[in-house]
Amino acid sequence: MCPQRMNRGDESFRPTKRWWVPVVKDAAGERMPVDPQASDAYVVVDAMLEGRVRLVVAPWPRLDRDGRLHFDDLGRGLGLYAVSTVQALVDRHRALQGQLARPLRVGDVFLVRGDPSRLRGWGYVVDVTLGARAVAKVALARAVTPNPEVPGRPRGRRRSGATVEAGAQAARQPEQVAGSVAPPNV
Repeated sequence: MCPQRMNRGDESFRPTKRWWVPVVKDAAGERMPVDPQASDAYVVVDAMLEGRVRLVVAPWPRLDRDGRLHFDDLGRGLGLYAVSTVQALVDRHRALQGQLARPLRVGDVFLVRGDPSRLRGWGYVVDVTLGARAVAKVALARAVTPNPEVPGRPRGRRRSGATVEAGAQAARQPEQVAGSVAPPNV
């Protein structure tokens, strides 16, 4: 049996002093500079149902020693807001930042500067969804695949020296008929 996840020491999960700096792009696809600060909030669109949106707010994450996001606090839910209200607020800030306007989706992530506990307190907002989704994909992949950098661990399954050869039981390939444009196995 092969373990799905490598056993890592507790030290790899310890946070560093480095803030997570997401990849953010403007409407033209050019990379935008982002400078997270200690007071910034990580706001996620958690749910959308019947014209209402639920947000989750957490302090801005740091990186752990292996480059994963580390949240000191997993956040708290923020009421139910009308989708149109949140959409208008986000669209206004996207326009100010030169980011692409698009409909809100579950999983969208924003860097919010100001008072994140109330929508009127959002003084500066940057859509960091692109970077957040990329980090989430990497985290998922790292959780379910072995780390190839671990010394002494084989890189894949190996057979015990046996080779597999096509014998008499191998299926005979049909002949190609004149005028046929498809390969014989189609």
